[in-house]
Amino acid sequence: SIQEFKTKHCVIYTVNEAINPFVLSYFKDRGINIDEDKWALAEMIQFISRSAVSNNEDVNVYVPSKRMRELLLDYCKEEWYTNTINKKGGYNKAWKSTQLTS
Repeated sequence: SIQEFKTKHCVIYTVNEAINPFVLSYFKDRGINIDEDKWALAEMIQFISRSAVSNNEDVNVYVPSKRMRELLLDYCKEEWYTNTINKKGGYNKAWKSTQLTS
């Protein structure tokens, strides 16, 4: 159940996501291009979102894969910029980060 992780404040994401080559080929044969990095990022965010972050609480996230970590850091930096600089308004506290390091 997804609900069982809502109290977790530490998350370790150990997967360096890659789309199954047969699935990728299926879509390419039909003229549909899949951005593999966006797909991998979406999978990771979905996993992290099942933690206490869904309760708007701070969560420690460890991502050992350099590729996946950089995708997440770039996403967080973009979200922070979009929600604080461009809109000059509030932002989702769950994704707030005062120290984004690689």
